[in-house]
Amino acid sequence: SPTGYQAAANLATLAGTYTGNGGSSAIAETQTLTISTNGTINGVSAGSCAYSGTAAVLAKGNGYAISLSFGGVQCALANSTITGIAYLDSATKRLYATGLLPNRTDGFVFSGTKS
Repeated sequence: SPTGYQAAANLATLAGTYTGNGGSSAIAETQTLTISTNGTINGVSAGSCAYSGTAAVLAKGNGYAISLSFGGVQCALANSTITGIAYLDSATKRLYATGLLPNRTDGFVFSGTKS
């Protein structure tokens, strides 16, 4: 909503553990990711793909710039890093995140609820 977009984003509000669905063009599976109050992200998929990265408040709008680096062969985006954006709907505690590889051949999407 326009009102939600105009709200001020902050890392303290974003911090927490989220469980939902996510993946790339090759696979979609349950994901659990944790975001700390300093913006550090750590995640793992049901298929044991571990990833980590950062979130930072966007200069304008209620959103976050994200960067995620994926682990080895158990990850569809093995040894790759995506950059993108995330939005937290604080009313529903639902996080939406998406990002692309630098060459834009694939990406990562996530939608999950804060526990």
